[in-house]
Amino acid sequence: MMKQFFTFLIFFIAFGIYAQDDNFIENGSFESTKGRLKGLGGIDVSEGWFSPTSAKADIFNNDNKILEITTGGNKFGKKDPKNGDKYAGIVAFSYGDKLQRSYISKELKYPMQKGMKYCVTMYVSLAELSKYASNQLAFQFTNKLPWRTKAN
Repeated sequence: MMKQFFTFLIFFIAFGIYAQDDNFIENGSFESTKGRLKGLGGIDVSEGWFSPTSAKADIFNNDNKILEITTGGNKFGKKDPKNGDKYAGIVAFSYGDKLQRSYISKELKYPMQKGMKYCVTMYVSLAELSKYASNQLAFQFTNKLPWRTKAN
C-alpha cells in the first residue's frame, strides 16, 4: 500500500479530507500530543504531524503557561481554537524572505483512490499582528515524502 502525504501551506485551526463522511486526517485539530509543548517550532509534538523542512511549524495551546505558544495571547495575536484546545501556525510569507516559510505535513489515514471525489476543508485565520498575508495557500497530495530534511 502506498503512503500518501499532503503538505499545507498561517494559522491553521483544524481541517479534514472527507470521503463518505470518513475523515482521512487523524488528529486534524492537533489535540493528540506526544510530550509537552516547550516553545515555538513544536509541530513534532502533535501526533502524526511534522514539518518537512528545517523551518518548524508551531503548535499553540490554550492551556499553556508559556506565553509565546498560548492561544490566549502571544506575539502573533489571540485566537480561540476552532475545535479543542490547540491549533498550528505557519509562516507563509515574510517581507524580503527574512523568515523561511514553514509547512506542515501528515500521512493520510487511507490512500486516496483515482476517480473518487474528496471534500477538503480547512479553517485558516491570519494572525492579528501580521503585517502581511498570503493568498497562495494550498494543499499538495503526493505518494512521496515531501522534502523532508535530514534534521527531521
